[in-house]
Amino acid sequence: MAIETLPREALLAFYASFAKIAPVKVLMKCSNTTKLPPGLPSNVMTLPWIQQIAVLRHKNTRVFITHGGLMGTQEAFYYGIPMIGIPVFADQIKNVRILVNKNMACMLNPDNINEETVDAALNALLKDPKYR
Repeated sequence: MAIETLPREALLAFYASFAKIAPVKVLMKCSNTTKLPPGLPSNVMTLPWIQQIAVLRHKNTRVFITHGGLMGTQEAFYYGIPMIGIPVFADQIKNVRILVNKNMACMLNPDNINEETVDAALNALLKDPKYR
């Protein structure tokens, strides 16, 4: 799922939550920024392509937001990066549930993304050491 395809309300929830964690920087892969609503927080950088492994292995990476596909979750697990999983279909739901049960992820329902759920997930992963 491309970030720009999320409903406007979900994107605005991410914006609000990302602004609250500043000065933490957020990298967001977005192929078409013209489809994003205005108001992107200043601590968010959008790029059309991000080399995932380079980011996951970086010493400052603290959270990875993913749809829960097998490769991305394996890569984040390998580098010890906790995840926010937003599963959409197929194996993604099972993958994210396994990670949640192992204290490696928080799961967001793609149909119920709001500022409170994003805040809760980010705060848990950034502040609770059980996720590292």
